[in-house]
Amino acid sequence: MQHRGAILADGKTGDGCGLLLQKPDRFFRIVAEERGWRLAKNYAVGMLFLNKDPELAKAARRIVEEELQLETLSIVGWRDVPTNEGVLGEIALSSLPRIEQIFVNAPAGWRPRDMERRLFIARRRIEKTSAGRQRFLRL
Repeated sequence: MQHRGAILADGKTGDGCGLLLQKPDRFFRIVAEERGWRLAKNYAVGMLFLNKDPELAKAARRIVEEELQLETLSIVGWRDVPTNEGVLGEIALSSLPRIEQIFVNAPAGWRPRDMERRLFIARRRIEKTSAGRQRFLRL
């Protein structure tokens, strides 16, 4: 990202620009299998950026789970995303959130677009529910 000036003066902290890639199905299935989880044919993985405070993170997880379950999606499990804090600059380290993934299965018979619609609805409700709560949850 240096080529577009997206690095702060410490030379380590980026601006958070991300790339959208295809879901790494094989990788996620291996991750699930290692944990004893069964992923349906139609599943999703949500990336969440939670507050480092354990109680705030727990409250955020509860909201996410409740909203997904309202859309009849099944929670498979939560995964802490491995990070290497040693490569981060001071600025990035000071604002580093707790990074977790949630694995969710769709009911049998749902088409991918059915799940996408339900995930979108759940996400909007999660955003509205957590709005105004400083550093509570980012999707």
